[in-house]
Amino acid sequence: IGVLGSGISYAYVKEAVALLGVDVEVLKLGTVHPLPKDLITTFITGKRKVVIVEEMEPVVEEQVKALAYELGLNVDIHGKDVIPRVGELTTTRVKAGLARALSLPPDEPVETEGLALPPRPPTLCPGCPHRATFYCINKVAKKSIKTSDIGCYTLGVVAPLSAVDTTLCMGASIGVACGLAAAGNKGVFATIGDSTFFHTGIPPLIDAVYNGHDINVVVLDNRTTAMTGHQPHPGTGWTATRREAPKIDIAELCTSIGAYTQVVDPQDLDDTVEAMKRARDHEGVSVIVAKRPCALLVGPLERDAEHFEVDTEICNGCKVCIKQLGCPALLFDEESKKAEIDTLLCTGCGVCAQVCPFNAITSM
Repeated sequence: IGVLGSGISYAYVKEAVALLGVDVEVLKLGTVHPLPKDLITTFITGKRKVVIVEEMEPVVEEQVKALAYELGLNVDIHGKDVIPRVGELTTTRVKAGLARALSLPPDEPVETEGLALPPRPPTLCPGCPHRATFYCINKVAKKSIKTSDIGCYTLGVVAPLSAVDTTLCMGASIGVACGLAAAGNKGVFATIGDSTFFHTGIPPLIDAVYNGHDINVVVLDNRTTAMTGHQPHPGTGWTATRREAPKIDIAELCTSIGAYTQVVDPQDLDDTVEAMKRARDHEGVSVIVAKRPCALLVGPLERDAEHFEVDTEICNGCKVCIKQLGCPALLFDEESKKAEIDTLLCTGCGVCAQVCPFNAITSM
């Protein structure tokens, strides 16, 4: 008996199998398109029964059934006949589906009481360079319309940053900014990730230069396609198959189009704010490439050795660091009325130390 899963479904499978206490072979798929047919052929050959666990539509299931038919294998394949086709999967739902497929008795229903959980909205990671970029945009263009795109940085819409007014589809940040500028809106700031810029950001940028729109574009260059799993793009210097490739320089590309282009390290707040002021005051298309690797790409040993702490003798509890930055590593002690830093979450980026108006945050 074999069970096949991918992504989060694989994690549910591992937990469900452990809870059921059954002896089955589990295969984790790294990719579902194109399907690794040789790997799956080896896995299902000789199996009496195979259960495919995936959310929503039976994409993998249909391909595996077709493959088994082509190979002439006599294997009983289960999928959406036991796994729900709608709704989010959980360990409990996967466990129930596996039990049905393996003809095991179902668990007795357990009555549970609802827990009053606090809200847990998604947020940018500690040390994320995008947080620093949005902070700087708010310093320069708080009242301007700020268009954005599809990526981690869409979370700039969440308080306390609140630096995203529109999100439509990939590449729309620049296109919408052009439309707003044509309608008479001044100082529009568009934010777009490096991967999205290569995907659909270049054509609207050319259109903006060609038509003389007065817009500001901030390319959030964190050197990866972070939101969907750190896939490479033309600016990373390598392909999805780990082959080295030419590295396309975003700043050079924007300059060649005719945009006024600057490159900054977003975690140098003073320099970034000054660059954004120059961009704001420039007539026509300006581009700022905010270049700093994704915090998740930087391993623990590569991170800055220093971490930061709050000097409680200096901190007066103004909450500026929390209200304007909102890093998950920043906390507030209601008893002492002082800010705190969770050293387990802190990446040592130092942005909060630059934000504090009283210099109460120092390196350890």
